[in-house]
Amino acid sequence: MLLTGTPLQNNVEELYSLLSFLEPKQFASSEAFMAEFGKLETEAQVDKLKAVCLNLLVVTCHKGK
Repeated sequence: MLLTGTPLQNNVEELYSLLSFLEPKQFASSEAFMAEFGKLETEAQVDKLKAVCLNLLVVTCHKGK
């Protein structure tokens, strides 16, 4: 989101692209990411994705210090 200056268009694939750009080793497989988060059908999936994003945000902000 911050890289492009535009909001995500409610698209998990676009989120994957941004995450893999920031952390290519952690998000190396789009197939694995989409298998886990592609449909986001349960609250547990949403919560897990939020945790992944929050963790990445914390790590990225910590690297900047």
